Amino acid sequence: MDCIPVDESTRWLDFGCGTGGLVRYCRDRVKCQAFGYDAGDVHGHLQDLGENLLTQRNLEEHKGSFDVITAIEVLEHVPDPVAELRLIRSLLKPDGLFFCTTGNAQPFAEKILDWQYLIPEIHISLFEPVSLDAAMRRAEFRPEFAGFRPGFEDILRFKILKNLHIRRIAWWERVLPWSILSRIVDRIYKVSAHPRGWAV
Repeated sequence: MDCIPVDESTRWLDFGCGTGGLVRYCRDRVKCQAFGYDAGDVHGHLQDLGENLLTQRNLEEHKGSFDVITAIEVLEHVPDPVAELRLIRSLLKPDGLFFCTTGNAQPFAEKILDWQYLIPEIHISLFEPVSLDAAMRRAEFRPEFAGFRPGFEDILRFKILKNLHIRRIAWWERVLPWSILSRIVDRIYKVSAHPRGWAV
């Protein structure tokens, strides 16, 4: 299985949705049934999501109901990532897709304290592809190493601009050769080396 077709019937949950940017994008541009969940105190920013904002109380009602779940920069913040992955797995339909981004510690194994991604007081769970694979398997996912796929260019573009504290799209940013820049950044940080998970 390579991908899931996304259309109006697709149920997509952004787990750890922050201020809801991906949920709004999926709702407005992808035109799927997009939901958000965040355990943090961000709900004042999410009022426009209405009933599509899930809470800890109503997660149980949505078990086994999502086709796609994303967790963008979430797993590094949780003390028990396997428990979090099991919760995410319980929310997916059989053969549903789980996609996450988190820093890849492998390129920095010999110099972990020099890794700019590492913020010890908030990044408490670090992963290499092999350890994320093991965590996914313990949570009953079938991990798949898909490599640099369509969409990674946009993911890396977002991460680069976020790290540069650029919040608004400028004319000069639109003319940058992102297809080349994203490949260079991925070669260094190996973001695409992490697996994605299929619900079994």
